[in-house]
Amino acid sequence: MASVSATFTVTVQPSAGNPLTLHPMGGNLPDETQGIAVSGDPVTTIQGGTPPYSIAVDQGTLPPGMQLTTGVPRPDGSVDVFIEGTPAQSGAFSFQLTVTDSGPATGSKASASKTVSVK
Repeated sequence: MASVSATFTVTVQPSAGNPLTLHPMGGNLPDETQGIAVSGDPVTTIQGGTPPYSIAVDQGTLPPGMQLTTGVPRPDGSVDVFIEGTPAQSGAFSFQLTVTDSGPATGSKASASKTVSVK
């Protein structure tokens, strides 16, 4: 089994009364295989803040052919973020994911840096 190295940094700017956070606070994304479809590999879970959320990759890049999606909100309001698609290129891909909620003014933001390896 191949290993993956990941860097994960979280910066949180709290919203009033219900801070926006991303969980887990660390960990590796699973290795992916070039040309093999991926459906629903978890990246992180959004908790708190004010839905709906917008998700952007504002630094780095996802593997070509892959995108980030969100799941259905749970009863506690948390929402999973997944990486899905068919990776078209091998290599290590580092990216920063930023989630923005719909809170007052500009909303709260939380960012996480991740790396996914495609073999």
